[in-house]
This record gives sequence, C-alpha cells and structure tokens, in this order.
Amino acid sequence: MRRQRRPAPGPGRRLRIAFLSNANSLHLQEWSEHLATRLGHEVTVLTIPPLARPYPDSVRVVELGQRHTNKVLWPLLIPRIRRELARARADLLVGYRVVSYGFLGALAGFRPLVLAAQGGHLTWPPDARVGGACVRFAVRRAARLHAWSHEMKQAMIRFGADPGRIVVLSRGIDLSLFPWKRDRQPGPPMIAMTRSLLPSYNTKQLVAAMPYVLREVPEATCLIAGDGPLLESLTKQAARLGVADSVRFLGRLSRAQVIELLGQAHVYCSTTVTDGLPLSHFEAMASGLVPVCTDIAANRGWIRHGENGFLAPVADAPALAEGIIRAIKDDAFRERAAAHNRAVVERHHDRDRNLRLMALGWERLVGAHAD
Repeated sequence: MRRQRRPAPGPGRRLRIAFLSNANSLHLQEWSEHLATRLGHEVTVLTIPPLARPYPDSVRVVELGQRHTNKVLWPLLIPRIRRELARARADLLVGYRVVSYGFLGALAGFRPLVLAAQGGHLTWPPDARVGGACVRFAVRRAARLHAWSHEMKQAMIRFGADPGRIVVLSRGIDLSLFPWKRDRQPGPPMIAMTRSLLPSYNTKQLVAAMPYVLREVPEATCLIAGDGPLLESLTKQAARLGVADSVRFLGRLSRAQVIELLGQAHVYCSTTVTDGLPLSHFEAMASGLVPVCTDIAANRGWIRHGENGFLAPVADAPALAEGIIRAIKDDAFRERAAAHNRAVVERHHDRDRNLRLMALGWERLVGAHAD
C-alpha cells in the first residue's frame, strides 16, 4: 500500500503521522502527545488493545478491534488498518515494537514505514524462532529504523536491517518535569525502582539485596513502583527474607507520583537482565539520584562504575547491595554523580530537541518518497 502522492513537506511543515502500537504504552502516549501538542504535527494512533487512559484531543486514537486479542488473528486487521491510514491521509506509519506492530505494519504494505524497537532484544525470549522471522520480515521493509541506543542498532543489523537506514536517537525525557534536587527531604535513605514486575526486570535481585543493605543502613526503605505478574512472588520473597517492613510495592504510579517519588529518593535501582534504553534511568539521573544497576551492555553506555553510579553482576545480590550502601553513605560521591548525570541527560536526552530532530528526519523521508 503506497500513499497517494502529495507535495513533499518543506522544512518545519506539519506531518500526518500514524502510529501502530499499543496506545496504553506510557512511552507511546508521551511520544505522540509531544509530537502533536508541542511540535504541532497531526498524529493518529492505531491500537489493538482498547484504550485504558485518555489522550489529549490533539491525538486521534482509533481502536482497531477488541476481539483480535490473539496475535495470530492480527493479519485480519490489515484491511481496516489500510482504511484508517487512507482516512488519516498519513504521510508515514510508525510501527512501535518491531516484532508485533512493526511486523503488522510491514504486512499492511504502507510506505514509508518507520520502525522503532523496544528493549535490548527485538524478540523475547531472544531465541524465539517465530518472533525472529517476524522481525527479519519487518526490518527489511522499513524505510527507517529508530534505535534508542547503539546496542539496539547492532540487534537490528543482526536481523538483517540496512545500517544506513538506522538512526540512533533517544526519544528523551521532558526535563521540565524532573528538576534536579540535590538536597533530599529529611528522612530515611530511600531506594526507588520504577520498572514493571516482569521476569526480565529481575526485581528479585533487589529484594534479595535488601537484607545486606539493612545490616549497614537499618533505616533504609525500598519503594518499588510498577505492577506485573510477579507481585505475589516478590511479596512472599520479601516476607521470607524478613524485609517486608522495609520493601514496599507501590503498584503502577501516575506520572505525577513517579516525579514525586524521584524527588524524595536517594538511589535509583534497576536489575534488568536485558534492556534497550530505559528512559526511567534518565528520569532518575536527571532528578539527582545515584543509579545502581545490573552490569549489562545497555547500562554500561551511561553508567561508569564508581564514577557516576554503580554496576553489579546480574543475580549477585551482595554486589548490588554494596553499590546501594556506598551510594547512600557517600554524600560527596552523590553530589558529584548528580552533577555529572544531569549534564549527561541534558546533552543526550532532551525530549524536545530530540523529537524535533526526529521529525525533521521524517520530513526528509516523506519528501524522498514523494519524488
């Protein structure tokens, strides 16, 4: 399916952007809202799961069909997707999550197709054969691929993507929402995690580290914001280790609540076994928290052990606890790390600047396809 030919947009022209993704993704919502509300583009979101949270009027959301929950049935939606893209007079289609919505967008045949990945691996589990075939099909049909990090770019290349079509650029964060507060409110040292309770996020390592932390810092508290299928097992783990009074599971928080949590905490922790470019890291770093994370490729690009944060091997609870303890006890280190990390985020992850660059690239891409 090709767009009807129309004049190529000039620099700064308004684009008609269509996303094919899960509208309930907070990342997608903030991404599409910024493009529409701040940058003035016309944005449509095509979603298969029904909408669970409202969007602003500036973003049009189309629910494609609640009965197609089984992904095997998703190709049946292609005629509807094509009709909606024609109705929106879309300039380009963005498939957010290559293995699913990107694959579906490639099947629909719309051009130009832009793909954006999610996570350090393009499939999960990484060796999924069907998922791998879907990714290979999609990336070879994309006019542009957005990788949030160089590690994600290499993953795309391994699946057959043309390196010349890959752009490494973070979606970034809204820095105005995360002021740098070096002076925490008086109270016990607080450790914050803002990741979902899924197996790949490996939250059990943080819970397992807390007995070691509490031996050195008995007044410390750990607040875990997120939901997921592992809540019950993690709650039982905390009780079994005798740390239930110091580890609190807050559930999914609103954006305002996350901002408040980061404004109060001292240490940010993430224990993922795989990742892409987690914006939650940069929200915490922008807020002045010291990151203590697992030693994986996605984290090594931004965290230098002992310089602006700490890294611990996956599954090594004592090593994770050591980093947390050092981050809590060393006030001078926290001060230096906070200044360094804020500068890094401002330089690389300013949402407004990055999305303007992204949209400019899309304008050029649409122009090339209109010729």
